[in-house]
Amino acid sequence: KLDLPTELQSVIPELDKTHGAHTVFNQAPERDRGESACISVLALVRNRYDIFTQPQADNVKLLESQWLELQQIVSWIEPEPEEVHAVLVLLAIRGLGKSKAVIQQVSHDHRRPERAVIYLSQYHKNVVPSTRWLTEKG
Repeated sequence: KLDLPTELQSVIPELDKTHGAHTVFNQAPERDRGESACISVLALVRNRYDIFTQPQADNVKLLESQWLELQQIVSWIEPEPEEVHAVLVLLAIRGLGKSKAVIQQVSHDHRRPERAVIYLSQYHKNVVPSTRWLTEKG
C-alpha cells in the first residue's frame, strides 16, 4: 500500500519527522502544513480525489463537481514533472522562513520569511537539500 507521507519524506528530506529541517528548527506545525500541501498537489496532479478529500469531514468535503473544475485547471496548465517537483520543494521548505532560529541566523535584510528561505536555498543547501535537485525549468 502506498504511504504517501513516508514516500514524500524520502524524496523531500526537509519533511522527515526525525531529521528534517523543520524538526531541527522546532517547526513541527509548519512541517505538517508543508506535507499536507504536498500531498494535496500530488493528489491534484494525479487526479486522486480520494487522497485529496481523505482528511476532509463529510460536511465540508470538496464536491466532485468542484474537483472536476480543479482537474480542468490542472489539464489546462499541463505541469511538467520538473515544475511539480519545484512546487513540492517550495511547499515543503517555505515554512522554514517562519522559524525564529532561522531568522536570527540570517542578515537583517533576509529576515522576512520568503527572503530567509531564498537565502537558505542559495547558501545553506545542507538545510534545504531538496533545492539541489531543482532544474532551471523547475
